[in-house]
Amino acid sequence: MIKGVKNVIMNKECLSKQELMKQLGQFTPAEKKEIRDYLQRKNPLLFRKFERMKHDLYRLESRRVQCEIENNEKELGLLNDKILLKKEDFLELLLAIRKKRG
Repeated sequence: MIKGVKNVIMNKECLSKQELMKQLGQFTPAEKKEIRDYLQRKNPLLFRKFERMKHDLYRLESRRVQCEIENNEKELGLLNDKILLKKEDFLELLLAIRKKRG
């Protein structure tokens, strides 16, 4: 891969990661707990989906760290893409729940 192209791809990934972290930072820990409790009471199926998404994110993050330790660049790139997609889905779900609650 050309060095300049790789830097452009890395910059896009960094920007999207920063945007995700900024949007996730809008949720206070208390608000996240309220959303979790609300889902557990009102919509158990969506609560399970929410918890499964969190579990998948934790699993992917641990695999990413393991690949970094083993210097497995090929799988690391794939995992970073998967993690970004999962975080975007997770954020969309959080925003939809926040909007629904009012």
